This record gives sequence, structure tokens and C-alpha cells, in this order.
Amino acid sequence: MGIKVYYGDALRVDLLKSAGADRAKLIVIALDDSAQVLQLVNTVKKHFPHLHIVARAHGLDDTYELMDAGVLHVYRETIDASLRAGTDALKIMGVRAYTAQRAYDLFLQHDEKSLKKMAAARHDRKQYLNVLRKKIEELETLIQSDIHENSIHTHTGRDMSEIRKEDEEAVEQ
Repeated sequence: MGIKVYYGDALRVDLLKSAGADRAKLIVIALDDSAQVLQLVNTVKKHFPHLHIVARAHGLDDTYELMDAGVLHVYRETIDASLRAGTDALKIMGVRAYTAQRAYDLFLQHDEKSLKKMAAARHDRKQYLNVLRKKIEELETLIQSDIHENSIHTHTGRDMSEIRKEDEEAVEQ
């Protein structure tokens, strides 16, 4: 297919150099082993500090550790799958595609804003639980407000033609 592939241990600096890490702009780290992800982050930061790091995290604990390591672009594999499943569930239950997508966007924006507060509080169980409770309360208020407001201007997601098509398909089913 014409794609160069490098096989080996991504933690090895010589392999990363062979693969072009010296000239690259970014590295995407999506390993299954969380400890290896952190090791690779540290290796990249030490030997290739110019690289932007995009890293996949398996859950909140991994996310917090990557944030502590200075990774600015952390993607939790569970959040996207959960939000997509929730969006589809809303549409199956008769919610318009636009409204379901807006709920997805609203939840994700709130979650990303709350993540830093949760990370900072995670070592103190009582404080963490308080932050988590407050996050849930804020989210409930936000969702209730959005349901009552129904304003079009809050949507920042997908193209309207795509959403209309999904609405039409839902009606046909």
C-alpha cells in the first residue's frame, strides 16, 4: 500500500529516530498498556521535546496521569464510545438527531471543563467526591436549562444537512 511501517519497541529512541521522530510534528500514542504509554510520553518529552503528543487514555486514572505528565491532548477511549451510544439511544427513543447531537456536545464540553478540577482533587477522597457531586449537579442544571431553552445557536457540532438526513432516516424507519 506504500505506507512505511516500523516494527519494534516504540520505547526505543533509535526506533523512534528511524521512524522520523526528529522531523515529525506530532506523535500519536495509542498503546494498550497504560504504563508503556507513560513511559513513551516520558521518552518523547526527553528526546523529542518538539513533538506534540496526542495520547489515548483508557479511563480517568490514565487520563489524570497523562495530564500530570504534561500531555495536552488526551483522548479517553471510553468517553467517545459512551457518548456515541447515548446519542444513538436518544435517537432510537425518538429524540431528533440535532437535539441528541447537542446533548452530546453539551456533555462533552462540560466533562472536559470539569476534568482539571477532578484531577486536582483526586488525591483527597473527600474533596474528589465533593467535586464529583458538584460536577453532576452542574451537569443536571445545564441539561435542564438546555432542554427548556431549545436554542439553535448553542449547537457547535455537525453540519445541519447531515443532521437533517439522519432525522429523515429516523422517520423512514
